[in-house]
Amino acid sequence: MAILACRMLDSCSITGIDISEGMLELGRKKIEKEGLGEYIHLQSGDSETINFAENTFDAVMVAFGVRNFENLENGLAEMWRVLKPGGRLIVLEFSKPRRKVVKSLYNLYMGIVAPQVARWFKQNKEAYQYLNESANAFPDRQLFTDILKKSGVFGNGIYPTKLRNMLHLLRKKTFIRINGSGLFTGLLLLCHASMAQFSRVEMNKTDQDDKPFYFGITLGFSSARFHTELDPLFLQSDSIYVAEPVNSGGFSLGLHVTTRLSNRFQLRFNPQLMFIERNLFYKLRFPDLDGLTEVTKKVESVTMSFPFQIKFQSDRIGNFRVYTLAGFKADIDMASNARKKRVDDQVKIGKFDYGPEFGIGFNFFFESFIFSPEIKISNGLPNIHARDQNLKFSSVFDKMQSRMIVFSIHLEG
Repeated sequence: MAILACRMLDSCSITGIDISEGMLELGRKKIEKEGLGEYIHLQSGDSETINFAENTFDAVMVAFGVRNFENLENGLAEMWRVLKPGGRLIVLEFSKPRRKVVKSLYNLYMGIVAPQVARWFKQNKEAYQYLNESANAFPDRQLFTDILKKSGVFGNGIYPTKLRNMLHLLRKKTFIRINGSGLFTGLLLLCHASMAQFSRVEMNKTDQDDKPFYFGITLGFSSARFHTELDPLFLQSDSIYVAEPVNSGGFSLGLHVTTRLSNRFQLRFNPQLMFIERNLFYKLRFPDLDGLTEVTKKVESVTMSFPFQIKFQSDRIGNFRVYTLAGFKADIDMASNARKKRVDDQVKIGKFDYGPEFGIGFNFFFESFIFSPEIKISNGLPNIHARDQNLKFSSVFDKMQSRMIVFSIHLEG
């Protein structure tokens, strides 16, 4: 944070404190490497007993450290004490999502997926577990804001940003504005000792964002089904009572090439060979030749998929990053039976499909590769049902569209 702040300002004097000498030594090496030793000074200190006089700094900044304060109120009071009137405090912190769906996915990922992946790849599993536990124990966005307001130290100058649970901007006096490079003339960076276990991890593949393009392989697992609309004549059918789609599994193998568009955006081409099974359930009025009144018809496909996707990625947090994606795909079903001769128990599917895709993924940077789990929703737009009114199991449907949820693992170089 000190290096980033120094780059953003024309002139600055930044002081960073930490209770861990190991952390300070790593920081000094990075500062020396960037040639910023003249502007950034690091020294040993405790964020809850800051060894500076009152009204010393124009700004105070703490990242992923407030939740590790032994006494939250003491830490906040100390930051207030050394901050000049009209100064600014910036707190960057993890917290819990508020929406139920997002919160459930977050708990699943942080509580189970991330520690398990770290263990598989011989990383610090305990660090990820501690990250999740400390984030859960820390007051959420609204509660933390209420604590600040009730303390009375920061008055009414509290402004949660649009980053919601990640960032809080606070000002010591609401109506004082600070303009120009003097905003961060003095900057105090605070980090508690408990965070040392995360920051000591060396950054892997630091040159990845500078590559114009890179390649990878993909392994995917899918849950697929048809989105169906029944033919108006279905109610007049005297042989089938129920006809509905059923979720089925599949897997895929692929390659991908990713091109850098900017610091935030990338373009990815990810051709895949997909083996998909989509089932249809029927309840018959009369038993079939096997004496069954409930029948499931399998529609198997071997599909070549050609998706183009735009990725929007966050900043790296150590060796971790999150991204979202949106794109468009074109599929060719090489096992399409649309032109096969009529067989009474067939449901004929067209050869071509296309539609949008949306998803979210995570990058874990290791020494020699990037491990990227990803979940994606893929919807087909055209009607792929080659309806034949003379086929019993096909004639009940008027329209079929593909629907798929895909969990993919990308290994990138």
